[in-house]
Amino acid sequence: MLERVDGLDLPPTNFVLQDTMGRTWITVSTRQVPRIQAAHPQGQDGFIVVLDAQGARIVADGLGYTNERAFSPDGQWLYVNETFGRRLSRFLLGPDAQLGPREVVTEFGHGIFPDGIVRAAPG
Repeated sequence: MLERVDGLDLPPTNFVLQDTMGRTWITVSTRQVPRIQAAHPQGQDGFIVVLDAQGARIVADGLGYTNERAFSPDGQWLYVNETFGRRLSRFLLGPDAQLGPREVVTEFGHGIFPDGIVRAAPG
């Protein structure tokens, strides 16, 4: 589906999902090979790719082992777990899949490494 983005051979990806507009969002945990080399808090080379009608491009970079992502119910925010960064971050979703600056939602304590994201059903 995708082998290169922004001149970079795409490292092993973590999470791939399409949104309601048909755009494909890809999280890449790290540029390190093997990936285990990034299993520490200082590893900040993960990124997020979007693939849409304009092509593939990196829309967020410098993340601490990018893991699963989810959109807010109103579709205005993209949330992502940074596993070895031990935080949940979010980005304001702008036009053409542009992301605003990273906002840290919460930081997790020693020994807690967030992985998947599940959005609770309303009600």
